[in-house]
Amino acid sequence: MKRVLAALLLLTLLAGLGACGKDKKEDIEISATVAASGSDIAPVATAPASGTDAAVNTAAYDVAKQYIGRPVDELLNALGQPDRTQYASSCLEENAEDGMLFFDAAGFYAWTVRNAAGETVHDIVLNQ
Repeated sequence: MKRVLAALLLLTLLAGLGACGKDKKEDIEISATVAASGSDIAPVATAPASGTDAAVNTAAYDVAKQYIGRPVDELLNALGQPDRTQYASSCLEENAEDGMLFFDAAGFYAWTVRNAAGETVHDIVLNQ
């Protein structure tokens, strides 16, 4: 059930990212970065519920949840660089971009909003 709800949330987010925005610019920026995080978070992980679920680094996930509503730079200082990112025109804010910062090895991603004032963590979502 969790997988279904997470999949629906992800599909809704992706549909919203692609469907909104005043200009019809459909390009989504995807960058893959493989960087050493330099994080001192212990690699504690929960076992997947099934063979199709991802393992979750619960320590990193708990830390990440503390950064909701705060600048992305603070999250990155705590966790290191994401494995990849994706941005599109925002449905939440005019003249802004919604972003997804994927921490694949930890089993979650950060949903962000980036505008002229900076980038803020909107939510932390499990990859399950």
